[in-house]
Amino acid sequence: FVFHLATQWGLSMMDPGNVHAALVSLEEGTEDKATSAIFKELTKIPPTVDLTAEAYHTTRSSSRSSSTQTVIDHREVAEFRYASWKDVSGSAVGLDKYPLAAVEVVAMISCDDTATADSLESVKERLLDKC
Repeated sequence: FVFHLATQWGLSMMDPGNVHAALVSLEEGTEDKATSAIFKELTKIPPTVDLTAEAYHTTRSSSRSSSTQTVIDHREVAEFRYASWKDVSGSAVGLDKYPLAAVEVVAMISCDDTATADSLESVKERLLDKC
């Protein structure tokens, strides 16, 4: 019990993931205009996508077991940078009816021109060649 208490106290002092700051901002509330301004600022950040390629094989735990384990033999990561991005999710109407709303960001890549699509495909091919 004492160990658990000491661990919780230690973690509360460190605030991993800035949980305390997030909770404070929720308590204070953020105006709709301020939230919109934050999202607008996000679109100014140059976008990057990390691509990961893995070479792996599977092994059985034992000759009688049907369970398998994936073993990663090699992993390569490449960063793909592009010029701009935009939010295509549409508008969120009616959020003012609720005291609290959560926003989930689901990133999807959609290349709007051939040059970007070709560049992305080239990065993917280089990663696969390395694996």
